[in-house]
Amino acid sequence: MKQGCVALVLMVLALSGCAGGYNQTTAGTVAGGTLGAGLGAIIGSATGRTGPGIAIGAAAGAIGGALMGSALDSEDRQIQAARSESQRQQEEIERNRRLLDELRRRGADARMTDNGVLINLPDVLFEFNRADLTSDARRTVDEIAGVLQKERGRTIDIAGHTDDIGSDSYNQRLSEHRAESVENELRRSGIPSGQIRATGFGESRPVASNGSDAGRARNRRVEILVR
Repeated sequence: MKQGCVALVLMVLALSGCAGGYNQTTAGTVAGGTLGAGLGAIIGSATGRTGPGIAIGAAAGAIGGALMGSALDSEDRQIQAARSESQRQQEEIERNRRLLDELRRRGADARMTDNGVLINLPDVLFEFNRADLTSDARRTVDEIAGVLQKERGRTIDIAGHTDDIGSDSYNQRLSEHRAESVENELRRSGIPSGQIRATGFGESRPVASNGSDAGRARNRRVEILVR
């Protein structure tokens, strides 16, 4: 009886290792079962019931070991996920830094943000009070497009903004049309339309006070955010 119980316990532990792969859950099950079997043998010997003692001890030890091993496996997965996310973020930072350097090298007004690389197109690149790009603006956008063509798969958000002179509805339409003008120029320069989204925000997102000419000039802009 005693030998049969030992053989049965060892067979169950071996099968658990083969079925699930040797991870910390399996290791805990095996270690707990072995320890439990030993303790069960000691207790069973003292009570004259060695066989059942081994079986009960092994089962209890295997369950406890499995629970502890499962917790360790879960912790390992969390650590690995955190490492992967940290590596992904670092790669994204380096990618954005290279993009920023290249844009600045070509004369673009660009800076790094938490959401990606932001490129500013000031009001002077548009015809006065209109959405049409000047010749200088087209050259600037073409330079930007030349860089972005290498950034396949990234999202390019174009946002149009105005100052608070004029009605809300007029400023909203103007901001939309200016954003669309930049979008069309980027497409004409070879950027896939699926990468681009154009939105107008009117006067709702100022970056400076509208109480001065300088502040209003800063608010009249189109921004390109590369995510």
